[in-house]
This record gives sequence, C-alpha cells and structure tokens, in this order.
Amino acid sequence: MRIMRKYLATAIAAIMLSGAAHAATVTKLADAPAAWAGLAATSTVLPVGAGWVGTPPATRQGNLAGIYRSPFEPTGGTTLADWATVAYFAVGPGNDTTSATLGFDRKQTSMTFLWGSPDTYNSIKFFDGVDLQFTLLTSAIVPATGLGASLVKISDLLFDSVAFHSTSNALEFSNVTTTPVPLPAAAWMLLSGLAGLGVLSRRKSAA
Repeated sequence: MRIMRKYLATAIAAIMLSGAAHAATVTKLADAPAAWAGLAATSTVLPVGAGWVGTPPATRQGNLAGIYRSPFEPTGGTTLADWATVAYFAVGPGNDTTSATLGFDRKQTSMTFLWGSPDTYNSIKFFDGVDLQFTLLTSAIVPATGLGASLVKISDLLFDSVAFHSTSNALEFSNVTTTPVPLPAAAWMLLSGLAGLGVLSRRKSAA
C-alpha cells in the first residue's frame, strides 16, 4: 500500500506538471458594453478559496482623473445603470499599491476577469508556487481602440497565485472567476487504476 501511495503521489505530480508545461490560451470573450452583461452585482466577489496576499488592491468606484478609471464607464454611447457606484479593483501609482497578488488554496486551471482600459504598462502574472507560468500583456488581446473594458479568459495553465501589476495609472479589474483543478476526482481515478495494475501484477506473479 505504501508503494501504491508513492506511485499515486508521483502520478498526480506528473499530471500537474504536464498541465503547467502547456502554453496558456488567451481569449477575449467580449469588449464593453457587451462585456458588462451580468457583472455589476458581483464585481468584487472573489473565487471560493481565494484571498489577497499582502497589500490588497484599492477598491474603487467611478473615476478619478489620472489615477483610476472605471471599467464600467459608459462607452460607445452605451451606459450601464448606476455605473459610477459599481466597485472594482485598481493597482498603480496613486492607488493603495502598484502590485497585488491573489492567492488560492488549491491549483487553478483558468481565470476570467473584466480588464478595464487595458494598457501597455499593465501586466498580470500567473505563478505555480514560486515558478512564473505565464505573463498576460495587452498584446495578447488586442483591445479595441477607445473601448473601456474587455472580458478576458486565460486557460490551459496551472497556477495558485496571480499578480496584478501596473507601472502607471492604472490597472483596473473586476469579476475574477477561476476553475480549480478537480484533484480529488483525479486522485480516485489514479488510485483505482494503480490498484488494478497491482492486482494484475500479483496474478502474473502467481502464474
């Protein structure tokens, strides 16, 4: 049984490493105003098991010239009701911090979030432990000129923390959702498979 547990741990680690080895997939799901659909009520709700590590980002509403700009600001002639009261996060000079890290209590495989006025000085880094897995820049989504926000999804990577950083004002974001790795189910499948191999091995030895 000890040997089986050892193989199980090794197999799980191999699966996790193989997931991290794949290049991340970046998908722009929508630009504002379509990107706003259904987001206002949960704008600053974090995923289950997630929390800020160290200094959290500023929580903002509305705009402050030169410091932060709401991802829910009216754009293209379309206005979201009560947009100036919808909360969002911001990092950058003049805000609480220039970098904020969101940590998770288990591995994640994808993240979706609303990115306000994506700028070249924004960066979002995904880590697995201390290892950098992927850096998201605006060049990956080609934001439409003049649009205030993009709903972005990053998938096909393994991470347990995300660092939001901006060297200028500002990186505004909200509605962070993630997909966790279903390790318990994977572990049971591996255990069943290894148990089957053990039975087969004993039968061969007996023969």
